[in-house]
Amino acid sequence: EWTVALTRPVVDRQGVFRGLVLARMQPSHFQELYRNVLRLEGGGVTVFRRDATLLFREPHVEAVVGKSFAATALFSRALPHAERGTFETRAMADQQMRLYSYATLRSHPVVIASSQTKTAILANWRGNASRAALIIGIALLAGFWLTRRLLAAMQQQEIAADALRLSASVFEHTQEGILITDGGQRI
Repeated sequence: EWTVALTRPVVDRQGVFRGLVLARMQPSHFQELYRNVLRLEGGGVTVFRRDATLLFREPHVEAVVGKSFAATALFSRALPHAERGTFETRAMADQQMRLYSYATLRSHPVVIASSQTKTAILANWRGNASRAALIIGIALLAGFWLTRRLLAAMQQQEIAADALRLSASVFEHTQEGILITDGGQRI
């Protein structure tokens, strides 16, 4: 099983070397931890030494453990400018656009990087945008329908007002007597 050894020199107040403290990390422990934390498809966490050597990653790929990643965007473009940050680039492993976040640990000679595919990051946003577009579309159709109904009602009201004005004009300008009956010829 892979083991990562972290060492620190022990020196006294005069700067004389007195020994070495050694800590051993089992990558499988961190892989299990990250596996439980990473729930989105396409995500990953990688731990590098500061010299760009890959110590462990989740998802685990045995063939890349111990290899140098000095040519990647993380070590060639990002880390020379900032000890922590976020950047977007196409991944060497799967050629997908990914968003990377990274940080160097001051107390240990390691860099931790996490990545997520752009597709997975935007999946929720796209779903929400689609639902919002559907709701807005329905609201626009309802508004269009209500506007047409309102315009039709206004036209009917205008027609009725014209008829009433015509009737009033007839009453005002006639010299004759007027008798109004219903359909059954009742006065």
